[in-house]
Amino acid sequence: MIGAGAALRRAGLRLSGDLILAGTSHDDAGVRAALADVARVGMAVVGEPTGNKIGIAARGIAWLDLTIRGKPVHSGMADTGVNPLDKLPALLTALRAIPLKSQEGLLPALLTPVRVDTFATPPRTPHSITLRLDRRLLPGETAAGVKSEIERTLAVLRDSDPELDAEVAIADEMLPFRADVNGRLERLLRAA
Repeated sequence: MIGAGAALRRAGLRLSGDLILAGTSHDDAGVRAALADVARVGMAVVGEPTGNKIGIAARGIAWLDLTIRGKPVHSGMADTGVNPLDKLPALLTALRAIPLKSQEGLLPALLTPVRVDTFATPPRTPHSITLRLDRRLLPGETAAGVKSEIERTLAVLRDSDPELDAEVAIADEMLPFRADVNGRLERLLRAA
């Protein structure tokens, strides 16, 4: 992108507006922060590692927090309580069984556990744990839809484990997109 900006300057081309090259981090949050400092932005091109191919679509991200509550007890009497950590193996197996879609031109949808937080003061077992899930969304999918899928999975698990006390909440979402493949911007990029 820096090379393209320099080539435009060397060629003496006059643009109809300003060209701003911004190196940002934190994906869309970095781009939003950079654009917030610009009074009027007509268009933004976000560089991604596509092997110099035009990307007309991008997966989104939904972060969901799945909280499992238990009945905390002294660990010396663990068999008298409900340890939410014991619920994780069946839960992770059930989450992996949720069917995920794919779309041409995109990496597939993914559901990945990325963090477990426990709320315990040893020697007591945890009162609850929170499992952070990272779900890569395809165009047409939303965090609310993924939340519903997980809630259906929890309902099935409760049939075989009535002690399962769990709920899922949306922590954050970045929507996926698919651009119009016959769009003006794509034609200009291909020509360039």
